[in-house]
Amino acid sequence: MKAGFPLTNSAISSTIPSESTARLVLGTAQLGTDYGIANRTGRPDTEEAENMLERAWRGGVRLLDTAPAYGDSEAVIGGFLESHSECSFAVISKLDPVIDLANADAVKAAVLQSCDRIGQPLEGVLLHNAAALAVGGGEALRHCVDNGLTAAAGVSVYTPEEFRAALDEDVIDIIQAPYNALDRRLHDEGLLKQAADAGNRVFLRSAYLQGLLLIEPDTLPRTMAFAATTIANWQALCADHGLSPLQGALGFVRATAPEAWVVIGCESEAQVDETLAATKMEPPDGSFLAAVEALQADNPSIIDPRTWTR
Repeated sequence: MKAGFPLTNSAISSTIPSESTARLVLGTAQLGTDYGIANRTGRPDTEEAENMLERAWRGGVRLLDTAPAYGDSEAVIGGFLESHSECSFAVISKLDPVIDLANADAVKAAVLQSCDRIGQPLEGVLLHNAAALAVGGGEALRHCVDNGLTAAAGVSVYTPEEFRAALDEDVIDIIQAPYNALDRRLHDEGLLKQAADAGNRVFLRSAYLQGLLLIEPDTLPRTMAFAATTIANWQALCADHGLSPLQGALGFVRATAPEAWVVIGCESEAQVDETLAATKMEPPDGSFLAAVEALQADNPSIIDPRTWTR
């Protein structure tokens, strides 16, 4: 039996709208760091960051994803929540990867520091990577749940193998993993269904592949030239079906993983607006989904941002 997930509690769920944005999560790495291969403007200033958060709230988003490793992201969120009391976002954060997970006091202090920066209790605490499960991460999460530091515990993973390992951990409520039009392994290997059957909540990140799916191929950094043909093929596919790359990327994820929460990072107010608008569209048709499923990445490194250099 999985531990209770706070977003299903009546006090929280009553604030989450029934429309399509209810399962959209705003990722906030861009609010605290220069994040993403397509990022040309750097992190937004305080005014734009707050405008992005307010636009997301007004568009129906009710959950934020952050981490101490995302620079000033937690502090930016905390400042916004303090000055915008009407925008009562729920927030999920992560344990800093440098914490000694075997030290219960250090784990507790880290969670409380995140709460202090954000200015409210966390809805969930995640390990930053699956490797932490092998060095006491599971027990650290259990300590957080058992001592009331969080009602939900989870882990951020990168590969299907790590996803399977997370499914075997009873303390794990949330599994966050990459999934997009080029990296379809979770669906193809039946892992999304396994997670749903087991009672896990799946949070899918990298729907835009850190912006790679949205960038014009001829503007790719020289170090990413190996991805140019694949991205050109992807964008031509979207155009053939009357979709922008953003509409196609988000539409594919939401159509093929309807029970998952989708974590979307945005670099600007305009991208927040475009993402929100895309959630109001009809799901892409079967011909588009079939065309995406036939699309293959020319190089396996394309789907693993850990191997990229800027």
